[in-house]
Amino acid sequence: MMLPPRLKSGELDALFKKGNSLAGKLMRIVYSKNGVGKISYLSPKKLGNAVIRNHTRRMLKESIIMTLNQAIDMDLAIVAKPAILQSNLIEISLELKNLLVQIGSKRYSASLFSLQSNSTGKCSRHSNLHLASTPQPAPNMLTKPSKNMDQ
Repeated sequence: MMLPPRLKSGELDALFKKGNSLAGKLMRIVYSKNGVGKISYLSPKKLGNAVIRNHTRRMLKESIIMTLNQAIDMDLAIVAKPAILQSNLIEISLELKNLLVQIGSKRYSASLFSLQSNSTGKCSRHSNLHLASTPQPAPNMLTKPSKNMDQ
């Protein structure tokens, strides 16, 4: 499935003013059921620098591709929360699926969604960047070996 078109600035403003909202642990979805099927992916600055925000948007886009089988009939704005930095692609996709089901549209049934069970949980385009990992400290080469190791 290709990505749906994105919301323009004026459409996004109107969606935030008149749309409904539903929040989960990893993201918040603002939606309008009388839309045309456009989606915007938003990463606030409190998530981190531009590299982290861009990676978060890529993860959201990848989860849409993994989750939806067909086009949707509503406008969505998906806003990432800080907890998304500690989760993988499978968790993001499952929460997105659950939030879309909670929206209550009869069109969203189990047949609309497909999650691949053999997925690695990483973004396919940028699998070498993992946000949840922290850098390990370098070993201290200046310390002397303990005397117990020689015996």
